[in-house]
This record gives sequence, structure tokens and C-alpha cells, in this order.
Amino acid sequence: MNKKVTVSAAVVVVVAAGLVAAPYVVKSKVKPKFTELQVPQNIADTLAKHDLAAELKNVSYEDHGLTADTVTRVIVHKEGHPDNKLCFDISSKLDFGYGTFYSGNLVKADSKLLAKSQDPKCGFIDNPALKYDRGANELFGELFKDGSPLTATTILNWSGDVNQATINIVPRTLHEPNRRQGEADIFDVKAGQLTISRNSSHDKVQSKFHWDGFHWQDYSSYKPGVVQADFTLGAVDSKSSQSRVSDTKYMWTGTSSIHIAPSKFVATNYFASDDGKHETYQLGGINIDFTSSAADKKLTSTMDLKLSDLDIKGSKIANGEAKVTVSNISTEAMDDLLGIFQENGAFVKAHGYQRDEILANKLLSVYQNAKLTLDPVKVEDNGKEISISGSESVGSIDPKMVQMLGIRGLVLGSAKSLVGDVNLVIDTQMANKLATTVMSIFAHNPQSLKHRTERVMRGVTRSLQRQVDAGYLNYDKAADRYTTKLHIENGHVKQVK
Repeated sequence: MNKKVTVSAAVVVVVAAGLVAAPYVVKSKVKPKFTELQVPQNIADTLAKHDLAAELKNVSYEDHGLTADTVTRVIVHKEGHPDNKLCFDISSKLDFGYGTFYSGNLVKADSKLLAKSQDPKCGFIDNPALKYDRGANELFGELFKDGSPLTATTILNWSGDVNQATINIVPRTLHEPNRRQGEADIFDVKAGQLTISRNSSHDKVQSKFHWDGFHWQDYSSYKPGVVQADFTLGAVDSKSSQSRVSDTKYMWTGTSSIHIAPSKFVATNYFASDDGKHETYQLGGINIDFTSSAADKKLTSTMDLKLSDLDIKGSKIANGEAKVTVSNISTEAMDDLLGIFQENGAFVKAHGYQRDEILANKLLSVYQNAKLTLDPVKVEDNGKEISISGSESVGSIDPKMVQMLGIRGLVLGSAKSLVGDVNLVIDTQMANKLATTVMSIFAHNPQSLKHRTERVMRGVTRSLQRQVDAGYLNYDKAADRYTTKLHIENGHVKQVK
């Protein structure tokens, strides 16, 4: 036989044997992670802030070759009171087979909550600790009626850390018994999913969340069968991609967004009539985008909010938006500020009266020379608007003012050192529409709404006219619009256009 062929065949056999054996080697590495359990330090620190402690115990580990079944017990109790505890079990199916191994991962774990525990003092169902808590028993009974209300899939990387985790919200319809009479309130919780992943060096994190929302119906305690409140939250979507800022401990920058689909709330107003009048509050949608970046040891952050089709009891505003950018923030100062909120940080350990001083001094370094841009903040409808735009910079703030007055000193110092330009537009029609929308929350009938709105608008008009008389506002009678362009220097108006 050709020598090269023989050697090649041997290599193939060795490689094949390695490929076959690899998952079994992985399994021997994985098992201790599910049998020798410790609460992650960050979770332990968070619980400690609330005077709580937690333990993890391995209940069982059943080996099935390239899979395994485990049950882990979670125990949470008050510090120093281990007998006063909440405990429950989590069942996991581990997969360290070929599919997991050759996708570059150590193990995949599919987990779910168990309704009952092997320990009679643990679990969500038939737990003696909840024997006399009727509400808790009914809630857990419905939550676990068709299995676990939450499931998760976790993927561990080769360092044994979580590389990706997916948590699923399982749809449930819950009933809260009416303590007086009538039908039970209904909470219809819809499906949702949260996925989090990070790279091996733990300096990049991505997440995505989708929830179909929920529907709540509140039945009257005094009128059987009558719904007195009905709320529908539309679908919620969010995503985030963040990276740790170099040379910092706590700072992350990147992009994130939140979108809420059309939502609606209907309430019954018994002040309007004896039979009750249905009042509707609607929102066409909300979009919020956040972006942040760091360069040359300076942080820039932007929030862009858009709100559409706000309708309060028939009073409508088409759109609202706010784009706000904060820039020229020292990354070192911001990281120092975030550090005081960590476990054993100065703010956490301080007494209440000291916290204002600590926070004010840290914010002083953050605010110094910061820049704020409004581009713009406004509400509008059919070409009419109320808007404010411009850019301002905070100069040097006197530290003595902050030491004497704390947060108030910081605010006053920022105002005194402010330099920038502000543009303001107020259409009277839009102001009236906004006043009507806000007053409709408090008015019980059209006559009350009309009187409240007229009273508010008389006050607003008088205030605006005083600013016109003082030379700070311009009024265009034909357009029924107030406008101004202000230049502010060291907190004082220096120029008006």
C-alpha cells in the first residue's frame, strides 16, 4: 500500500476519532458547572442591596450520553433568616452533542420552571408557606395550568460563560377574583421573547425583545358584568447593541430603540352620568431611539422620541417629537459618576443626608462644559406647532455654590454659566388644542372642558402678551403666532430677534 495513503488514512482515523470523542470531553467539563453551583457575584450583590441572600443547589443530574437532565433548586431568603425562604426548582435539558459542539459552543440548556418541588416546602403549587394566601395560590395555579409560564434556552461558550440566552414568555390568561361580587378581572398576557448575546471577551452585548402586549379588563365591584376599565397595550419591540468604552469600568455606548404599537384605554366615568360614560384614551404609537458614542475621551448621547396620534377623550394631537443631544461629556467623569452606584460605591454606602452632596459633586464634573442641543422639541397638528430648538453650553460652575447648596447649587450654577441660542415658536391654535387635550383629562363634560380650557388660555395669552410688551417675543397677528430667537450669555438674555 502506498505510504502516503497509509499515513493519510491514519490521520483521517485520528481526526474522526477526535471529532467523535470531542463532545464527550466537553461533557466532562460541563457537568461540574451544573452540579457545583454558585450564585453569580453580580446577582448576589444585587440581592444584598435588598437584604436578601440566595443559594443554588443541585437536586439531580441524570446522564444520557450526549444529553443530560438536571434539576436545580433556587433558594432566596432574608439575610440572617434562612428559614424564612422562597424556593423553587428549575428543570434543564442539556445538549453537548455534535450540533452544539460544532457550532462552536460548549453546551445548550433548555430550562423551565417546575410547578412543584421534591421538597414539600418549596415550589409554587401546594407550598405550605402559601397555604393561607388565597391570591398567590390562585395566581400560581393559573400560571402553571399548562406548564411553565417562562422558558429559557441558554448557550455557554468555551469559557463556560453565557454566550446567548433566550427567555420566552408563554401566553396566559389570568383571573383576579372580585372580592365583592361580579366577574373576575381578566389579564390576558401575550407571548414574548427576550434574546441576549455577548462576545467571548464580554465587551459587546446585543439584545432583542418582542412582546405581543397584554389586555386587561377590570369589572365593576358594584355592577355585575360591567367593565369599568379596559386597557390594551400594543406590541412592544426593542433592540440594543452596546460596546464597553475602553479605559472605563462601567460605560457602554451604542444604539438601542423601543417601539410601542397603538394602545388604547377605555374607562367608565360615573361622574358624567349615572349609567357611566365611556372615555377613550388612545396612542397611535411611540418610537424612541438612543445613540451614544465616545471619541477623544468625550461622550455624545442622543435621544430621538416620536409620538403619534395622541387622542384623549376625542381631543387629538397629531404628532409630538423630541430630539435631544448631550455632548462634550468627559468619559472619565461619567465613569466616576456611574461608579458611585455600584456595590460598595460611595453613594450606596452613604447616609441619606450625605447622598445629595456626593451626587452633586460627581455631577459637577459631568456638567462642566457640557453641550445641549434641542433639534427640536415640538408638538404639531395640521401645520400648527409649539416648538423649541437651539443649542446651549454650560461653562465653568463655581464649586463653592455646589458645596453650599448641593443639587440646587448645581442647577443655579449651570443656569448662571449658560451660553447659547434658543428658537421658540408658539401657534395660538396649537396652544389651545394642547390646553384642550390636557384639560380633557380633568373635565367630566363638554361644558366643564370648555370653561377650563378658556380659563387656561386666558392665562397663557396674558403671559405671552407680557413677554411681547417686554420685547422678548414677536407676535404675528395674521398668522396668530408668537416667535423669538434668543441669545443667552452667562444666564442672561443678550439679544432678541
